[in-house]
Amino acid sequence: MLFRSQRRYMCSYNAGSMLLPPQELIALGGILKVLPEVKVQLMDCIADDWDAGQLREALALHKPDLIVSIQGFECFDEDMHQLRAIKQYLPDVMLVLFGHYTTIFAREILEKTPVDIAIKGEPDLIFKDLTEALLQGHSLETVGGIAYKKEGIVYETSGELRIREPDKLPMPAYELLHADKYYEPFMKAPFGLIQSARGC
Repeated sequence: MLFRSQRRYMCSYNAGSMLLPPQELIALGGILKVLPEVKVQLMDCIADDWDAGQLREALALHKPDLIVSIQGFECFDEDMHQLRAIKQYLPDVMLVLFGHYTTIFAREILEKTPVDIAIKGEPDLIFKDLTEALLQGHSLETVGGIAYKKEGIVYETSGELRIREPDKLPMPAYELLHADKYYEPFMKAPFGLIQSARGC
């Protein structure tokens, strides 16, 4: 199974003086890299300066089974527009979305967009359970903390939305990043980030 990630997020999307690595996505990459049957690749359209046409060419080349995206705040409409476009030319790809709005408005997002699965809360442990369920062909109702569509109907599961022991999470997949693509006004490039806490 091929997993493909793209990213757009508020601060790094709008601030012209910096572009920070997508910590949330490489954290999910760290969870997936221990699964030998999964090929993980990060696609950061902002860092690569890709337009919609270049994204489409890359997706057509790699033919992913699943795309994981984080939604932004101020660029929410743009994010949904891009996901709609992806679903039009890759109708069989499964779209998974996470983020603050997705947690609060999971049902509404699934009803009004082509997103297939919404992760509610911190995605790390939920995403591990979701991936294993998909790989083993288990029903999504066994995965806690998600909302999903089945035959046009939205279902929601309850589950732990906060990670109680973040120190037990695997190391993020820093190897997915091209460090020279990211920059910050007060440090020389390339540079890296270590996330020491969760939340704003």
